[in-house]
Amino acid sequence: MSRAQAAAVRTVEAGLPVELVLLPTYRPAVVRDAILTAVSGRTPEQIVERVNRRWIAWGYFLKSTDGEIERPVGVLVRLLEHSKCFDLLCEDGTALDTGAACRACEMRRADRRLASKRSKGEGVPSQRPAADPGRWTCVDCERPGPGQAPADGVCRECRAAAEAAPAARGRTGGRDRARAPGAGRGRRGREDGSSGHRAGARGGGRRGDPPGSGPR
Repeated sequence: MSRAQAAAVRTVEAGLPVELVLLPTYRPAVVRDAILTAVSGRTPEQIVERVNRRWIAWGYFLKSTDGEIERPVGVLVRLLEHSKCFDLLCEDGTALDTGAACRACEMRRADRRLASKRSKGEGVPSQRPAADPGRWTCVDCERPGPGQAPADGVCRECRAAAEAAPAARGRTGGRDRARAPGAGRGRRGREDGSSGHRAGARGGGRRGDPPGSGPR
C-alpha cells in the first residue's frame, strides 16, 4: 500500500460514525480493501460523506442505539460499497457531475415498477423469483431479505436511499461537482481558447505580421 493509499485509509477511518467503535482496533483486510476500492473512484472526503449519509438513511444509527449491530465489519463494508448503478458517477441516485437525479437509476426503477405490474402472485417481480419461499431478493441491490417481499420488491435500505436522494442532492451537489474528476476542465479550456483568440485578434497587424497584412 502506497503512502497516498495509507493516507486515504486514515482519512476515511477518522470520519467514520462514532458508533462504529465496535470495530476491532486492528482493521481487518476486508475493511482496508473496501476503503481502497471506494476511494479509487471518489475522494476520501466523498467516501466519508457516503458512509455517514447511509449510516442514518439505512437505519444503522437506530440499530446501533438498540444494540442490534452484531457484525460491524460487515456493516461498514456495505456502507463503503458503490451502489449497484452501472454509472460510476452515480452516488445513491444523484449524478456527481450535474447534481441532478441519476437517469440510469430512474430507468431502472421504471423497469422495476413495470415488472412488478406484470408479475403474478404477491407482487414479487417476475425477474427475481424467490428460490426459498422464506426469503426474497431486492430488485435494486440484489441482496436477499427474510420474510415476505414488499409489493415493489425493494428493500428498506434502498427505499430509504431513494427517498433521501433529493435532500442530499441539494446539500452535496455543488461540492461533489467541484470535486468530480474533470469538473470544469472543458469550461476553462474554452475560456483559455477564447482568451487566446481575442489576444491574437487584438495583436493583428503588429510584430511578426507579413507586409501589407496590418490595418489600413
